[in-house]
This record gives sequence, structure tokens and C-alpha cells, in this order.
Amino acid sequence: MLTAVQALLHDEGPALPTMEAIARRAGISKRTLYRWWPSRADVVLESLLEQVDAHGVYPDSGDLATDLKTQLRSVTALVADTVVGDTIRTLIADAQGDPAVARSFRDRYLLPRRAAARAMLGRAVKRGELDKAVDLEVAVDMLYAPTYLRLLTGHAPLSDDFADHVVDACLHGLRPQN
Repeated sequence: MLTAVQALLHDEGPALPTMEAIARRAGISKRTLYRWWPSRADVVLESLLEQVDAHGVYPDSGDLATDLKTQLRSVTALVADTVVGDTIRTLIADAQGDPAVARSFRDRYLLPRRAAARAMLGRAVKRGELDKAVDLEVAVDMLYAPTYLRLLTGHAPLSDDFADHVVDACLHGLRPQN
């Protein structure tokens, strides 16, 4: 089923496929499809999560910079993939006009990943690598928003160097270091 969704997204582009197209590609009835998923956005999101969860690395080596670079490199490589990136872009676009898609995307995709990132940063606070006063929500925004901006606008490439620069800028700030 989920492979059929991935194949449709790959073959036909980033628009959400219809339930009819998914059922036809999977070789099942629409009724069976609706028994498992209430909407096409839910099927597409499930397909996305299957791909993303296989790459969901939140390391704990004891060195925050290394862990963040590893994790952000994994994220940028994953979303730079055409199907995954297109799927995320499509779900974000559909979420703008559909509160149910927005809620599902937020609850099932975004919030669990933010929680894992906060936990990684929280461990660094406990080790003394980050100031106790750091707002972890803002820190997560600072680390991941540049990747999604590049994904959504396509104004610059997503790469390992980009991920490393984001981490360095977040951890060291933008001011000259003395």
C-alpha cells in the first residue's frame, strides 16, 4: 500500500494522489483503503513517516556539535530526496488550507521530531554544553527552520556543508568569537 503511494508520488509528482489512484496502484478497493485511512493525506503521511522513521537518527555521543551535525545531515539528505522532499512540501501546502491535514502533519510528523530534538538539546544542557537558560523550543526552530526554508523555496541547495554551517552558527552565534 505505502509503496504504491511512494511510487505515485515519484511517477506523478508532488500533488496528493487521489484515493482512487492509490487503490488502483495498490491493487485494492477504495473501500479497503478507507478502512485503514480516512483521507488521502493520511495515506501520504503514513508513507512519509515510513520513509522518515527509517532515517530518524538522534545520536547521543556526548558531544552536542557532533550529534547535531550527524542529525541535521541526516535530515537534509532525507528531504533533499525528491520523493520525500516533494511529499513534505505537498503536505505543508495542503495543510495551509485544510486544518485536518495541518493537525495530522503537526501531530504525527512535526511534534515527535521536535520532542526528540529537544531531548538531545536537554541532554547537552545537563552536560553543561548549553546554557541552562536556553529556550529549547527556539533552539529547535533555529536549527531546523533553515532546512525547511530551503526545501520550500529551493533558493539554495541542501547539503552536508549547509547542515554543518547551520549547527556552527547556532552553537557559536553570528558574532565574532574572541
